[in-house]
Amino acid sequence: VVFWFGDLNFRIEDYDIHVVKCAIESSKLPLLWERDQLNMAKNTEAILEGFMEGPLKFPPTYKFDVGTHTYDTSAKKRKPAWTDRILWRLRRTGSPVPTHNASLQRGLTSWLGGATKVIQHKYQSHMGFTISDHKPVSSLFSLHFPFRVDLPLVELQVNKEWCKASDATVRFTVASTYQRSSWDWVAIYKVGHKVILK
Repeated sequence: VVFWFGDLNFRIEDYDIHVVKCAIESSKLPLLWERDQLNMAKNTEAILEGFMEGPLKFPPTYKFDVGTHTYDTSAKKRKPAWTDRILWRLRRTGSPVPTHNASLQRGLTSWLGGATKVIQHKYQSHMGFTISDHKPVSSLFSLHFPFRVDLPLVELQVNKEWCKASDATVRFTVASTYQRSSWDWVAIYKVGHKVILK
């Protein structure tokens, strides 16, 4: 399952700002969905093929005057739009399956029949926030994966509690059916360790 979320910067095409604001005020959001660039691009852009999104039952979340609930009143008068989005896509049937473990491969192959499920329970905006010109969005999902490994492929054994750096040793065993790969790695971090990606 791939989740793709963030400020994707799609806008509402064709309608002028007055039409967009009138549709929002009169709760006619479906009128705006039809001209939403992301919804239109799903039919034409290969990168969006298979991506799904819950219904946009909340008003556009961009662009607001910071500190207010008022859509843009600056000289630019940007049209309201749903720029912040949460999309997901399931693995496509026929996608490559890892080959380093035969039983894992058999299990993953069974996934490709469509048994993996994504259920979206909520997709909402949080219009109470005023610290940005965007209103944040969130979503709650349940994921169902029918395949599982009953026996762990790798087990870690620690001899004693670590009191000093020289105690920090770990042994691991690998299941006899597991075929190693150059992609395999094991890392152990101190509690509270933070990784910063740049």
